[in-house]
Amino acid sequence: MHEWALAEAVITSAAETARQRKLAVVDEIVLNIGELQAIDNELFGSLVKEQLPSAAPELRGAKIRVVKGEAAFECQACKKEFCEQDAKVGEEEREAIHFVPEMAHVYMRCPACGSPDFSIVRGRGVFIQEITGRP
Repeated sequence: MHEWALAEAVITSAAETARQRKLAVVDEIVLNIGELQAIDNELFGSLVKEQLPSAAPELRGAKIRVVKGEAAFECQACKKEFCEQDAKVGEEEREAIHFVPEMAHVYMRCPACGSPDFSIVRGRGVFIQEITGRP
């Protein structure tokens, strides 16, 4: 289960960030999970929470909040940035894209020029969006 390893990496990164910012207590960690990231958001959030009691002391009481990072694409032909809604993707196609993001090129076209040549500029990956705490 790659969610467990990813949760461990987030905890390690949060602890390092807290040390760098000289936070003695971390109140909240906001995790941004790209909507094209193929993980179970609920499971991931609970795995991070589960690991907090054995984490660095400054993290142990932290609240975890998970937010969805919206996907965005950039057309390589006309440079327009767009989202799935702009490309008018149906529900079945959206599901395929969320399962395998590279499928976007099969189902989507740039809404400005119609090109199928675009790149994913946001919506993949997991990162710490914010850490709040006290010295």
